[in-house]
Amino acid sequence: MRFRFQAVLCLAWLAVTTDGFAQTSNSLATAREYEITGFVGTTGGLGSADGIRSAARFYAPAGVWGDSGNLYIADGGNHAIRKIVLATGQVSTLAGAPGPAGSVDATGVVARFGVVEGLWSDGTFLFVADLGNRTIRKVEIATGIVTTLAGSPG
Repeated sequence: MRFRFQAVLCLAWLAVTTDGFAQTSNSLATAREYEITGFVGTTGGLGSADGIRSAARFYAPAGVWGDSGNLYIADGGNHAIRKIVLATGQVSTLAGAPGPAGSVDATGVVARFGVVEGLWSDGTFLFVADLGNRTIRKVEIATGIVTTLAGSPG
């Protein structure tokens, strides 16, 4: 498997799905999906819109974790965790929201993050490196409930 990237200013993440697609993001806030044999389409661009594939917008996506049907994106510039349903390309916001950064444990878009970077999951919770708050946050995948697991903002 080989990938060739042109004019990518800092590849932020790369994931290969079970159906043979490579999904990437770069510092230009663009997420792309490549079929192993070539380019398939573009998703995103600077902004914060939910939507299907090219209608969705990201701002500094910086981390990814996937399960059998979804990708979860640490959208650093939007202070949010985003979800992409692989079968449909539907992008939604699981937790956090664009606007002022913060550190609020709450549910869904009421929760606030600083700059989210890395993600990992045990299948029930996403564990998020909140670089802006110097904390590790825990997001329940089924509900979007956010709690601070370790660290203290400030």
